[in-house]
Amino acid sequence: MAAKKAIAGIDEVAEAMPVTEAPKKAGNNDPWSKTERIFLRKRDDGGPNYEIASVNGRVFKIKRGERIDVPAPIAEVLDHSDAAMEAAERFMDEKAR
Repeated sequence: MAAKKAIAGIDEVAEAMPVTEAPKKAGNNDPWSKTERIFLRKRDDGGPNYEIASVNGRVFKIKRGERIDVPAPIAEVLDHSDAAMEAAERFMDEKAR
């Protein structure tokens, strides 16, 4: 079962098991209410034209090749993923010498 998000270019995929969320605090401290604009390049190797990212049971399918707004926790996960991939590539390059 998939539910469409109001944000263009993103599908939020529902988990099979229900996820209980913590009660929302007063004020604007909810990180899910903040969005960040991101751009995921299309893959050169002919891979899928989307990226899957999830945080605390919320799974998002994000389209590549478009500038889109995503919730702040998803943007953070994608940033960390890119940093880890770059570190792994540097490590492999160093060991190949």
